[in-house]
Amino acid sequence: MKIQNIVCLLALFFVLALNNCRADTALDIPLKDALDRVKNGDIGFIIDAVPARVTELSKIHTALPFYAALLLEAADAGNERIELLLLEALKDPATRDAALKKLSPVREEAEVGEQFDGIAAARAALARRDYNEALRLFGEMRSNGYAAFIADKELLGDLGKAFQYAVIPGRGAAAAVGAELFMEWEGDVREGSSLWALPENERDERRYLLLYYAGRMRRQLAEYDAAVELFASALVLAPDEEQADACIWYIIDTSLAKNGGKTEETTALIKRYALFWKNPAYFSDIFEKLTHLLCLNQRWNEVAELFPYIRSYSNREIYAKYAFILGNAVELGLLTPEKASASLKPIHSGSDRAEPADSPLPADFYRIAYDSGIVAGLDTRSFYYTSAAAEKLGKEPRLNIPEDGAGGVKQSSQAERELTNEFLYGFFLFGAARFAYPYIMEQAAELSVQELRVLAELLAAEERWAESIRLARTYMQRPDYILNHADIGICYPLAYYNLVEKFSRETGMDEALLYGLIRTESLFMPDIVSRAGAAGLTQLMPETAQETARGLARSGGTDYFTEGGLDLSEPALNINLGALYFQRLKEQTDSTLLALLSYNGGMNRIRRWRNARPALNDELFLESIEYAETRDYGRQVLTAAAIYRRLWKL
Repeated sequence: MKIQNIVCLLALFFVLALNNCRADTALDIPLKDALDRVKNGDIGFIIDAVPARVTELSKIHTALPFYAALLLEAADAGNERIELLLLEALKDPATRDAALKKLSPVREEAEVGEQFDGIAAARAALARRDYNEALRLFGEMRSNGYAAFIADKELLGDLGKAFQYAVIPGRGAAAAVGAELFMEWEGDVREGSSLWALPENERDERRYLLLYYAGRMRRQLAEYDAAVELFASALVLAPDEEQADACIWYIIDTSLAKNGGKTEETTALIKRYALFWKNPAYFSDIFEKLTHLLCLNQRWNEVAELFPYIRSYSNREIYAKYAFILGNAVELGLLTPEKASASLKPIHSGSDRAEPADSPLPADFYRIAYDSGIVAGLDTRSFYYTSAAAEKLGKEPRLNIPEDGAGGVKQSSQAERELTNEFLYGFFLFGAARFAYPYIMEQAAELSVQELRVLAELLAAEERWAESIRLARTYMQRPDYILNHADIGICYPLAYYNLVEKFSRETGMDEALLYGLIRTESLFMPDIVSRAGAAGLTQLMPETAQETARGLARSGGTDYFTEGGLDLSEPALNINLGALYFQRLKEQTDSTLLALLSYNGGMNRIRRWRNARPALNDELFLESIEYAETRDYGRQVLTAAAIYRRLWKL
């Protein structure tokens, strides 16, 4: 008995000792070491563990099982462990809701459309741009009568969109049928037909929608005069300022589509309707198209005619754009002194603006562009014109924000970082930062600017710069947001600083310009590949990269070729080759701007266009380029470079 008792005591002692040891470990690894492994992405010890034991991770932190489940899911490490971790995560209040969603995923509407009623299924079809299917489903509803469409204005708009873009088998565009039907309904509503039983105070709004969508259908059919007439009729009935602006936009944009590059009618319409529009930014895309045509066809007098209206009724972006264009036109002698002076006169008498000089100087217009400044954002095209005007005037481009000392960027303190949401902070605490962004965006509306700023900084610290920038853009669009240096630093980070500094020095490419190019091309995502096949941080085409790499190796530089070819996702390789390629283009064009445009649009195409417009300088040539993407690319890179130069003193 004594021996048996001793054996039992020894066994009990062993169990107690083992449990005591395990209390300080997770999966037989000291807690701190286990946490460090997870944070560094080393999850092999979890994958190799007996499934039932993976819940021991909660001894490190009760929230850790959720983030570990995400890491295992990404590694395709088996559902049993993942499910056990998610079940364990239900015990922590911070991760409970997210774990529950992962355990019981909800299918997207489009995947279960068969379970929907007719309206939901049709709207799902519209969302995926299956207009034929949407019209078919709406047609089944129409077979039961039309009253539902007139009674519900949102449903009426959905039907209008389906008709605008659908094609009826054997009959062609559905827009013709839809326009006739909508005009028939508009007549019934106007006459007060008892068929619709609409309250009198809702009739004008329904008539507006019917006329507006009938106009869109006629425009789709290229029946431009009929479309403009319908938009003009709808404008009178517009229920609010936003809908009125929509009608004006369609009237003006339809004139651009109608006239095949001729701008006189569009200019006249802007002069007519500018007084009535409420949101100038709504018309930015129209002015982008119009500006291109005016510069392409060298219609400088029309630019001058529009300027007083733009000055009175437009936003800073368009105002700075047209002032800068006029300054260049005057500088090149493309605009007479009389026309230049007239462009500065107010359209209303009694204005407190000073009388313009008889012969305005280019600097007078550049100063207007420079003074337009920026109020609450940096991703607007206006800063391109502001900074370009500053260069013309020999000034520094300015950022209208409080100065925070040298470099101007102040990171959040540790105390401020601890203010953020516990669940979201866990992604960074437990090595799961790459999964954080969608969860952050789900909660973004409920978080303060400071909390979002902290999260953006945490993303940047994990080298997830694209997500950091996108998050900053989100909160910078809030109505009460005030621009500051910290957020500019987030939006324009010194990512890959050692590599950018090294290769800008070795190749001779301006450091701020190299940053601007990388940011514009890839938003600092090293493994991104475009639909055309351009790859990496500087978005090099494989053929261009190979040619540049061969030249570098022949000249005694780094040989980047391996047995597998070139790895364009490797940051050092990509930045080096991108900078070399840009410098080669600059040598061939003798122009920074033309090199940028060639980088995006192709050397031969840019040369052909440039040779066809010898009277224009580079700045006006940019505005005349046929491709909106290439025009915007040049502005974006130069804007980013100006901000990097000003913010980081590069």
